[in-house]
Amino acid sequence: MSEIVVLVTSFTATTVLTMLGMVLLGRYGYSTLFNTEKLERYMGVVSGAVVTVCGVGMVFLGW
Repeated sequence: MSEIVVLVTSFTATTVLTMLGMVLLGRYGYSTLFNTEKLERYMGVVSGAVVTVCGVGMVFLGW
């Protein structure tokens, strides 16, 4: 019984902290943490590369 409580508690804490982190990044953006001026110029290429890698992974690697 103790193992189940530890598992549920750790899963809940991880989920809540991940959600909180994503909301804070969405609210304040990456620019508050990192200097993104040089990266902003290439955001179209970066997003296209991410979508391509995910698509290749799903089709050919079974992700």
